[in-house]
Amino acid sequence: MRRSDAGFTLLEVIVALAIAAASIASLNQIYVLGWRGMRLAGLDQVAIEVAKNQLASAGVELPLIEGTTSGVSPEGVAWTSDIRPYVQPETTTLAPLAAAPLAYWVSVHVTWREGPSRPERSIDLETLKLATSP
Repeated sequence: MRRSDAGFTLLEVIVALAIAAASIASLNQIYVLGWRGMRLAGLDQVAIEVAKNQLASAGVELPLIEGTTSGVSPEGVAWTSDIRPYVQPETTTLAPLAAAPLAYWVSVHVTWREGPSRPERSIDLETLKLATSP
């Protein structure tokens, strides 16, 4: 009497375990990379918000006075704001221009680091703001 093959061989079990281990390792790597990408995107968003807030506050919360200010946000994003007067380019028209409004260039440089071993990243935003009349 012959017994029917009702089980798996040792080789089949080892191959199945190897495939399962490779699948679990791949899924873990995808999960880790996804969370890292979300964290990095969050830091990028914070840096952009800091830069936009500094541009928006110039001339509203802070006076438009030539100079440089800097600081660090609670999230660890460092910023430097530079305000300099706008110089109107020379014109070739014959008629003199009317008095140009007083304007200032507002530049914001933001730097942040995504981790101790990661390189420093930065963005620069710049806008032209009109000063209010005294």
